[in-house]
Amino acid sequence: MPDNHVCVYVHLVWATWDRAPLVKPAVQAWLHGFLADEARRLGSRFVVVGGMADHVHVLTELPTLLCIADLVKQLKGASSRVANAHAENPLRWQRGYGVFSVGHRERAAVEAYVRNQPAHHGSDGVDADLEETGKDYGSEARGDRAGGRRDL
Repeated sequence: MPDNHVCVYVHLVWATWDRAPLVKPAVQAWLHGFLADEARRLGSRFVVVGGMADHVHVLTELPTLLCIADLVKQLKGASSRVANAHAENPLRWQRGYGVFSVGHRERAAVEAYVRNQPAHHGSDGVDADLEETGKDYGSEARGDRAGGRRDL
């Protein structure tokens, strides 16, 4: 069987439920490490995680044996389960998410954007396209929305 070379970077972004500021500084430190470890456990070559109190960004390589929806489902689900088992304040994610393909040449710029979230949000330097998390349709969501997003 021939060896394959696969390098597909994805930039994932999702928000807390109702954009509530649930990712406090103490939670953020733990959460970012957990998401990195979970991505690696799933076979991804993790790059960087960042975010604010109401959303998270992850830049990682897409594992060859895992589809995007399953990767996001596992990252969101595992992080909220573990956080809720060990925290006083619940961590609940919105149903939707954003996913963006990142070319090899774009990787450094996206990595810097994810790494520097507080600076971008503090100086109006937010890239609206890279912040899109999808719309949360609540009970009307069916998992078949446009744009490749599905409810988790």
